[in-house]
Parts: sequence; C-alpha cells; structure tokens
Amino acid sequence: MMGKLVKEQDVLWDHVIELIRKKSSKQASALFKNLITQTISVTKMPGEFLYDETFDLSSDEKIDPIRKSGKKLIETSLNIGDPSEVYNSFVEFLENLSKVIVTNDRQEILAKAFVEQMKKGTGQFSEPTSKAFVEPIDYSTLEAAEIVGVSDQTIRRWCEKGKFPEAKRTESGHWRIPKKYFKISLEDARKRRKFEQRLNEYNAKHGEDYEDE
Repeated sequence: MMGKLVKEQDVLWDHVIELIRKKSSKQASALFKNLITQTISVTKMPGEFLYDETFDLSSDEKIDPIRKSGKKLIETSLNIGDPSEVYNSFVEFLENLSKVIVTNDRQEILAKAFVEQMKKGTGQFSEPTSKAFVEPIDYSTLEAAEIVGVSDQTIRRWCEKGKFPEAKRTESGHWRIPKKYFKISLEDARKRRKFEQRLNEYNAKHGEDYEDE
C-alpha cells in the first residue's frame, strides 16, 4: 500500500513542478492541495481546512522540502505507527508546508490543524476527551481569560464596559459570561495551549528560530 501511494505521489509531485514551471498557477495549486490533503489523511488527521489557504507556488524550489517531509510522514505513519514519531513527522511536514502559505504564520497553521483534529477527535495521536471535564454553560472571568489569553482583570473590565452585553453578576458579585461570545470552548483552548507547548518544545529541540528567517 505504502509503495503504491508513494509512487503515485511522486508522479503527481513531478506534475506540480511541471505546472509551476509553465506558470499554470491555478492547476498547480489545485493539484498541490489535493496532494497535501492526501498526505495528511494518511495520519487520519483532517486536512480540509487547507483548501481555504492561499499558497505561494512561485518557485518549484519550495516544493522539495514539502515533498520529502510528506513522504517521510507517510512512511512513519504506515510503517512505524509510533504516535510520537508520527507527531514529529507531522509537525515537520506542516512546518515546511507553512513556508508557502501566504495568509498564516507557521504556528498559526499548526495550531489550526491541531484544533481541527481535537474537535473531530481523530488522528494517530488524538487524546481522548477527559470524562471528568464538563464544559460549563457559561464562563467565569478566569475561564474567559484562559480562552482569550488575557488577564482576569481585563475580562472583568470588559464586562463592566459592556463588551459582553449578556454577561451577568452572581449574587456574590462574580461575572458569568455566555459561551456564545467565544469562538472556541474552554476545553479546546486548553488543548490548543498544550499543543503550543509541545510545538515550542519541538522547535527548541530542533533549533528552529523564526526571527532569523
């Protein structure tokens, strides 16, 4: 299975490069998106969100690192199956992929991939949802601060200024803020933060320094 898939992808990658050299940007982009979605699907991770991205395929030199890391990801997923190895290969693949994404920085596209995966609960390194965690129907200022990434004092100040019109004070004077004002849940925010910590550890281990590029 793996050998056939890799051979098929090699032919398609060659075609992408040929289209780029011919300046056939639309055809190259469409085939490119299909290839990377197919590669990601091997890990059972969702890749559909990439269809909304714009890719800079102005040079075929940018393709080679994506092609090589994609092949490595397929081999790691199908041959080894070790979640930690698959995780590292997946991050490496998205790191290379993010270099040709116009609208997102690297950490953003990586975070987006994992948030999508966590929502669907799929992937070789998915973490089961804790049965002990029950998502609240509304949030305290501390929980809202955790989601947004600001201080508890900032959330309280926003409540007082009417940023959350339906937020209410309890009898004890604490604010409760409806979930509808937040794009992600508290659980997703915690999962994203955990992923970002793992990403930072990966970058530190492999000597990644975004500011130098």
